[in-house]
Amino acid sequence: MVSAPDPLLGQLRARRRDGTVSMDIRQLRFLTPAHLVGIAAKAHRARHSELHFVLHGPDDDDVARYAARMRLGEILDSLQADHRLPSRRARDRRGHLLEIIQINSEAEVEALATLVYEKVNGTSPVRAEALHKSLGEIGMNVAEHAAAAGFLAAQTMPNLAELRLAVGDGGRGLLATLEPWSPTDDGEAIELALSNASRFARPGRGRGLPTTLDAIHGLRGSVYIATGNAAVHAVSPTKRRRREGSARFRGTLVEARIPLPH
Repeated sequence: MVSAPDPLLGQLRARRRDGTVSMDIRQLRFLTPAHLVGIAAKAHRARHSELHFVLHGPDDDDVARYAARMRLGEILDSLQADHRLPSRRARDRRGHLLEIIQINSEAEVEALATLVYEKVNGTSPVRAEALHKSLGEIGMNVAEHAAAAGFLAAQTMPNLAELRLAVGDGGRGLLATLEPWSPTDDGEAIELALSNASRFARPGRGRGLPTTLDAIHGLRGSVYIATGNAAVHAVSPTKRRRREGSARFRGTLVEARIPLPH
């Protein structure tokens, strides 16, 4: 059953006019890796479509500095997009965050998988190993399935005692990717992806998301997936909340939240 509009998709709304794609995040007072990956994916899609991308905001100085620290400004610069994010200050916080990275090879994916493994291993070595393997599959499949560049980022949230990670792209989206399975809409495509489907429709493929979901649920975490105009928040093995977006996300966005020991 579809409930209220999904807030994240609304916050990532982009508008196209006269050859320019613009996104307004001036009022946001909090950014997560999912926001950063979503913005980068939309900027890359605009660049690929020979459109100019403009990011307005954030107005909050702390939020703007965080975005800069996570290298969003550098990513936007590489895509020739306009923004007013401050210059970042170099600080070594590799044990707590993974700055936004474009997925070009296994090295970028391995950085994310290793960070997650190190954070989870002390709590559950078995699930840490499962997460390491499945996140590697998800990350490497992004570009292959999406026919577009993918991005990833991660951040520990000490005040919330959780790790948040995000992987996303501005490509085809799950509805087109899973066409062999004939999903009727974006929401059904997400459910197929969570249940072991793959665009190849062959046995043994498509285990990345289901394996990740099992491991994260075992740690009392949750997984959020958005594509097109639908989003699903899987908060337990049996409980999923499906929402429609007030704006479309042209591509696929996956966010995981994993509790950490206090």
